Amino acid sequence: MTMTEEARYVFRELRAEDLDSWCETRRLCFPADAVMDEEGFHRAHTLNPAGGRVLVGVCGEEVVSSYVAQPMRVRLGTEDVYFCHVVDSMVHPEHRKGLKNPGLFVRTAQAFFDRFGDMDAVHYGWPVERAQRIGRRFLEYKVVREELALVCELGPDSGAAKGDVVELTEAGPEVFALWERCALRWEASAVRDADYLRWRFFEHPNRRYTVLAARAADGSLEGLCVVGEDELHAEGTRALVDWLVPADESEVAARLEAAARSRAAASGGVHLVASLPPWSAEFAAFQARGWRVQATPYSLCARSFDRRVDHDLLSRGWWLTLADGDLA
Repeated sequence: MTMTEEARYVFRELRAEDLDSWCETRRLCFPADAVMDEEGFHRAHTLNPAGGRVLVGVCGEEVVSSYVAQPMRVRLGTEDVYFCHVVDSMVHPEHRKGLKNPGLFVRTAQAFFDRFGDMDAVHYGWPVERAQRIGRRFLEYKVVREELALVCELGPDSGAAKGDVVELTEAGPEVFALWERCALRWEASAVRDADYLRWRFFEHPNRRYTVLAARAADGSLEGLCVVGEDELHAEGTRALVDWLVPADESEVAARLEAAARSRAAASGGVHLVASLPPWSAEFAAFQARGWRVQATPYSLCARSFDRRVDHDLLSRGWWLTLADGDLA
């Protein structure tokens, strides 16, 4: 950019008076997505119990670029830090051309990192190919892995859920206790507690989820999973959005997985898709129960701001499911 071009843009956090312009620019950049209004913005970026990260590039009074992330409170060893899922990063169509490298997208992202990098351990996402290419060249994006999906076929034999697997309509402290049991074997994992489940699943305005819980004879919580009721990319495809079962509870896992299949089939599903870390015991266990591995077009990319979080930890120790993204 020339000095004149640079002077056209101001980079700062989003203000209330910017919101209409931001929503309009998002509509132009992502015409195939659902239109986001003020209520949807606040639900995604203000009501998140972990906070919000929204930085915009303004030209005059118009928002022409943004770099946005949804923070997740992540347990890293014995400490809680923030991993942030990057979403809604965009440049207005009329401001994409005619500027020299690194361009407005990169300048907005760099301003975002300058503002929030000291607050966060990791920024991550599944960028489209062009954004990934620019990010690797200019923004220190690193590819963690090419994502694989686990897929199972649903049919009449999916059966009905057993009585000890029930649907939850709210979450209490027992969910956090279950997550803590599971997280003992992971180097990093987003905290699953009542506030998170309420924001991510129970109170989602546009998507439908069923939260299934496996209970012991005494009523205590043994395992939990979330089934998405909406189509995932293709007709008849449902998503196993989240999975929390302690590693040594294979019988609980089998009961809960059968209930997830049943629920997905009852909602009209033909296939059920999950995304679990390929290094995990769960990835192998699902295959043993008949799930097949399938390639996807998605690459998980991340930038670390914390020297403790290197590529090996992200690729071999970070528990990540569809709940940690926005695909389902």
